Amino acid sequence: MICMKKVLIIIGFILLFGSARLYGQIKGELYDATVQELLKCVEMLKQDPDNILKVSEMLEKNSKWTMMNEIDDSCYPLEARCRIRDKVDYTNINSLAFRIESNRASSMVSASSFLNGNSPHYNHSIYELMVKSQAEIMFTLKYRKGPQLFLAVPFLPDEKMDVSITCNGINIPMNVTEKGYMEFIIDNVENQSDPIVVRMRNNSEKNLSAIIINHNMSNRKGGE
Repeated sequence: MICMKKVLIIIGFILLFGSARLYGQIKGELYDATVQELLKCVEMLKQDPDNILKVSEMLEKNSKWTMMNEIDDSCYPLEARCRIRDKVDYTNINSLAFRIESNRASSMVSASSFLNGNSPHYNHSIYELMVKSQAEIMFTLKYRKGPQLFLAVPFLPDEKMDVSITCNGINIPMNVTEKGYMEFIIDNVENQSDPIVVRMRNNSEKNLSAIIINHNMSNRKGGE
């Protein structure tokens, strides 16, 4: 009986170690070179807007990302949107990314439609969201499959929005990284139709912005 208990304990440790090792491997693949470069671009723009030319060159050379512009006005109620007249600190990476994408002939589906994070041709998407004080936005993403990484990068480290993500109705745990990024890892999205719902609530007295980065591993070759 004692020997059987020892065997079960050993098997438990082996399964736990194997699971942790697999998780570490998946996490390493999620934080690939393109994710690191997108984060670097965001940090450069946060530190100094004059870095826009350097960032533009970096983004133009990397063809593995697209804008997460499947987020449309329906997720952005008027009372939550920051307009030009509203004071808010932000990177303006959306305008930069849109200009780069508009120059990519291969990124166009039609004369007025760009590929976005829904597309199987891209593994990485990025978008900056600006939310008014005491307001909330919510949007649904689909056409993701397999392991997923979502990062919410606040422009102001000490002024974070409340961010939550569910996949198919299940809450995804959040981890705050050393740099203050809000990290969400989904082990596996089984079906492309499974909805991923992102909620962002600004409880601050300031208008705030955050940059959302997604690595979708449904087509792993694109993330190499």
